[in-house]
Order: sequence, then structure tokens, then C-alpha cells
Amino acid sequence: MLLGSKILLQMIVKAFPSMILTFSVDDTIERRRGKKIRAKGIFKDPLGTGSGKHVTCSGLRWTPVMLLVRVPFMKRTVALPFLTILSHSERTSAKLNRRHKSPQRSAEQICYLLRRWFPKHTLVFVADAGYATTGLFRSCRKLQINLVTRAKSNLRFFRLAPPRTGKKGRPCTKGERLPSLKELRNSEARNWTEVVVESYGGSQTTRFIATFDCLWAPVEGERSEVRLLFVRKPHDGSDTPVFCLITQARDLSPEQIVGTYTMRWSQEVTHREAREHLGVETQRQWSDLAIERSTPLLFGIYSLVFLLGHQLHERGDISLPQTSWYKKEEPAFSDLLNAVRVMVREHQLLQVWSRHPILRNIQCPNELFSILEGFGMAA
Repeated sequence: MLLGSKILLQMIVKAFPSMILTFSVDDTIERRRGKKIRAKGIFKDPLGTGSGKHVTCSGLRWTPVMLLVRVPFMKRTVALPFLTILSHSERTSAKLNRRHKSPQRSAEQICYLLRRWFPKHTLVFVADAGYATTGLFRSCRKLQINLVTRAKSNLRFFRLAPPRTGKKGRPCTKGERLPSLKELRNSEARNWTEVVVESYGGSQTTRFIATFDCLWAPVEGERSEVRLLFVRKPHDGSDTPVFCLITQARDLSPEQIVGTYTMRWSQEVTHREAREHLGVETQRQWSDLAIERSTPLLFGIYSLVFLLGHQLHERGDISLPQTSWYKKEEPAFSDLLNAVRVMVREHQLLQVWSRHPILRNIQCPNELFSILEGFGMAA
């Protein structure tokens, strides 16, 4: 699996080259039921949980690792998965007599893998608040990877250690404890800077950013010097929920950090399109080997469709369906998938046509290709 993931990632980097490689990781639930599916567990349902309501569901928890790239025929950033890991719950791991590995621990190992594959590139790793752990920060600092996550409200932050006084005794390793993130954001001494960052869809929006360097000292774990970035909209008040990013990246500007975190929302589009067009959550297999290979292959096909669509776009073989009430300016994933289907069916048709003893002497009519295109759109 690792060899195939490496080959796919190298193909993506070659097709969409960049010296700064931005990776995103987040877990998703494949809702499955069945007594014979041993890997399933009970997890929090992200679609039903909210507003004080906690909903659980039965299924498989996958951790796709995606490369965030800008494709030339789309305005938005695209998240292309190349590695998908099955993450068991603690109860399922105990039932299978396996050592439990959380998605956060898997993310640490992924960082070592990416640095080994790209030793000279500048790597940026983006994750949600659930991945804001001391282990992941320690691994990224050791590997010189720029980590950007969202800060939790219950993290313990302190001021940086004061300078040494020269007196005898153990020097101070941290300053006084800081108040909550909401009080830090609403402090009158906070200096806000107006910046223009790229939002989802490629549009430009105005945001106010305030930075603060501090020490993250959890009850258990290693202390880390981090930078907090408070982000608010122009019309946000003091009662608006706090949006705070935590990072140890010193090479990135505040605008780049906020823009990088905004790019990760494209992975939600990848999850949805993989379900709608590639059949994730519709599999009916129950054996362990079939489960471990089916969903990762479907996510890999998503990236392959973009790679083939990129070549077809350069050749001008992608046609956008137009209607009288809607004018499509750029292709969607469904259009790329349709173009790939048409390409495969045309190749199969020409092979059969050239081998037929009667049809091989007749030119294939163009109307058949139009029919194949209609079949692809209907599929």
C-alpha cells in the first residue's frame, strides 16, 4: 500500500509541481453495519452532532491523507488523497487483540513518511483541532514541518519564560498562566492587522489577524513554544465564538497561515464527491482484506480522475454541459469523471471496431461518440 501511495503522490506532484507541499489529514466515517464486519466501531457522527446534541453511528473510521493543490482549470483548491488508513476504535482494537493506534498517532507516523519521501521540500501539515497534540507538534518540530491546527479552548497557555536573573537556583521555565482564549482575543491591548486572505472558492476576503507568542504547557506532555493567531471578521463582536489557530511555523506569514488553514476545507468536498460519484459507503463486502482495499482504492481513483482530467483538459477534450439557465465556467468532478468514462469507452469501441471483419473497413461515425458521451452523463 505504501508503494502505491508513493507512486500516486509522485504523479500528483509531477502534474501540479510546487516547492511548498501542503498536506491535510482528517478522519471520516464510512457508515457500515453487519455482524461479520470485525473492523467496525461506534464513533461520533459528525453530521448529527451539534447544538448540544451527541449522535453516534456504527461504521469504519478512515484517515485519508491528501495533498492540497491548485489545478489550472479550477479556481478552488483541490484535495487529492493518496493514502488512506483504517483507524480502529479502542474497543475494536481490544477485540481484535491489536495495539490501539489513534488517528493522531497515525498522523505522527505520516509526518516521518512524508519527510523521508520529500527531504528537500518545504512541507506544511494542516489538521483540525482534534490533531492538536503535543506528540504531533514534537514530531513536526523535529522534522522541520510547518504544522497548522486549530486551538482547543481547554489548552493551557503560559507566557514565555522570563530572562535569567543570574541568581542561584533553578531558573523559571515558564511565565504566568494566560487567561482563556476568549479573554485573550478581547484584550484591549491586542493589535489587529487587516489582511486580505483567500477564502474557499478562490475569492478574496478581508480578515483581522492578531498574533501572540506563548508557551503551550499541557498537564502531561512536552512544552512547546507556539504562536496563536486570532482571526475575526470585520463585523464580529465580543460574543462571537473564538477562532484561533495554533502553529509553530516561523517561515510562514500570518496571511499564509490563515490561507493554508482555509485550503483544508476542500477535503470535505473530496469526501462528499467520493460518496456521491465513486460509491463510498455503498460497498457490500464484509471480509477484512476486501474492506482494507476497497475504500483506499476509491479515494485513489478520485486522484487518478483529476490526473487524467488534467491531461484531457490540456488536449481540449473536456466539454462543459451548458443549459439556458446556468452557464458553467469551469469543470466539476462529475465533468472530469464523464470525460474519463468517454475516453475509456471510445478506446474500447475503436478496439472492437478495428477487429471486426466487416466494420474495420468502415470509418466509425461521430454519432457513436456523442451517444457514448450521453451514456457517461447519465451514469
